[in-house]
Amino acid sequence: MSIEKIHLSFNDVTDLASDLCREIALSGWTPDIIVAVGRGGSLPGAMLSHYFNVPFISLDVSLRDFPSQTSNCWLPESAANGEKILIVDDMNDSGATFNWIVDDWKKSIGDKIEWFNTVRFAALIENLGSSFNHVQYTSMEISKKFEPVWIEFPWETWWKQG
Repeated sequence: MSIEKIHLSFNDVTDLASDLCREIALSGWTPDIIVAVGRGGSLPGAMLSHYFNVPFISLDVSLRDFPSQTSNCWLPESAANGEKILIVDDMNDSGATFNWIVDDWKKSIGDKIEWFNTVRFAALIENLGSSFNHVQYTSMEISKKFEPVWIEFPWETWWKQG
């Protein structure tokens, strides 16, 4: 079975980010802080941060390319104290990144966070086969189990595009 490649343009990403903003606004929940997962979530996170006019934090969690993770002890504290935090990534593919964040935050603060009331998750693209099924906001859904696809974001190959 061959894998289809979907090449997204910066205009596509802008449209997906606009969809996320609309979805979040319609939910009636507004973040106090945007936390972007390093690399993939940086651009969408910055876009949402500007749109909602809230602070932007980058969280270093890379499980695929150049693996590294950095715990952040004050963000779980802020969430436990009621600050609404939106964690943003370009794609919830396997679920490993979002699961790592939840596990890491639970290690530092226990169950003091009212998960999904003070902390929510957003991804431009949601793989329906992901092990993390708590993404509240997404713009596009795929199912790699039934349609193998590779999403190529414009920041991954911008120098190759004409």
